[in-house]
Amino acid sequence: MQLKAKIARDFQLNDEQLIAFEIIASMIIFREILKIPEWIAKQALVMNLTGPGGTGKTHVICAVQKVMEYYGMDHTYQALAPTGNAASLVNGKTIHSGLNI
Repeated sequence: MQLKAKIARDFQLNDEQLIAFEIIASMIIFREILKIPEWIAKQALVMNLTGPGGTGKTHVICAVQKVMEYYGMDHTYQALAPTGNAASLVNGKTIHSGLNI
């Protein structure tokens, strides 16, 4: 089974979560793993996942982290979140700490 599909199934992503996951995971795979020139030339992906508590933002981030772990790239990014509790859920840092503010 394709990696993205397996991870999406394992995390039981809903339709909206799946869209965000596919965009992010595809960018990582095409640009960083397969090194497809058309993707490398594109600007960096800037995406803001928003929504009230319980909508699955952390769930999407954790699914993306699984893709990065699979390809040995989990050391190449830093997850940032607005609060300490949110940061701990994604094994990251607060925005202020991550940006040294």
